[in-house]
Amino acid sequence: MSIEEVTEQWLSVDKKLNRDTVELATFFVRFGSLLSDVRNNFCKEYGLNVSEFDVLATLFRSKSPFELTAKELKERTLLPSSGALSNRIDRLDTKGLVTRRHDYVDKRSVIISLTNDGIEFMSNASPKFFDEIGKLFKGLNETQISQLKLIFDQLLP
Repeated sequence: MSIEEVTEQWLSVDKKLNRDTVELATFFVRFGSLLSDVRNNFCKEYGLNVSEFDVLATLFRSKSPFELTAKELKERTLLPSSGALSNRIDRLDTKGLVTRRHDYVDKRSVIISLTNDGIEFMSNASPKFFDEIGKLFKGLNETQISQLKLIFDQLLP
């Protein structure tokens, strides 16, 4: 069903709705679904879920030595709770992609690190990940991409 058809259905139910808002919301929902599908399919190919990949990516982005405290990692990922993070760390540890250890200075603090296998995985996987995401924008030229980035800069906090 097209964006226009969905918009018309909404407006036929409630004529007070703002057409632009309905269209934009429908575009965002549709695009969000496409982006989610790309992320899920990519992660599934590597035996991961999106949350696990997010943890690996967050550690990888932190640069060498590719480690963060559990608290820092929680603040920088989209996981809803410390328990959810702990579950992801357990699974990634079992896969040999991360390790955890107590901080030498603050024994209460846990440090999560990418293993050599984790670093190698992310070095290979991250370019492929962004290639897949980039396919969603293949129909846009440089000017359109620049305009889109400006619009998102204004929309997002």
